[in-house]
Amino acid sequence: MIKTNETEQDFVNKLIPTFSKHFKVETEVWSKCKNGRIDLLLTLDNKYYFGIECKLPNSKRGEQIGKYVKQAIRYSNYEFYIGNGIYKKIPIFICPPLSYKYFLMNQRETIIDNIDNVYCNGNKFKKWHQDRHCENSSHHSFNGFLGEFNVGEVRRFDNVNYYFSFSNNIIYELRNGIDEKRYTKLLKKLSI
Repeated sequence: MIKTNETEQDFVNKLIPTFSKHFKVETEVWSKCKNGRIDLLLTLDNKYYFGIECKLPNSKRGEQIGKYVKQAIRYSNYEFYIGNGIYKKIPIFICPPLSYKYFLMNQRETIIDNIDNVYCNGNKFKKWHQDRHCENSSHHSFNGFLGEFNVGEVRRFDNVNYYFSFSNNIIYELRNGIDEKRYTKLLKKLSI
């Protein structure tokens, strides 16, 4: 749970210990053009690179979500410093994810009658919505949507296991490591 006075930097700082168990973690890495600064650059085996763009996991309005996605899309076109004087396009993942928590894909809805003090357009009822996928599913339609804009998400299976999902393909999973074939395919997509 996010405290009301917590900053984006506080959220990033909470992620660093989790990621640093498996990755080399660098913070606030600038793009070659100096127009972008990714919150986290994760390096695995000096071979695999992931840019993580973070925002507070709080209630966001549409404009805030749009700015978040727009920034990640912009970063997907930049080259970031990976060391030894080398700049490279890297896959960009957002954290927290927007799938499920922010965007539900309505599969089914039920009207719940007579809810105290809950009004929508003057009616005293509330609708319950069921997403097409469970919260921890490796697939979500909005993740596929983001993938079309060259953006992935850091998602969770549970409170311990996380994965990097791009167009509903798991690129890296804590339990199984890197999927080299999918990572290579992702890099080819980014170079187009």
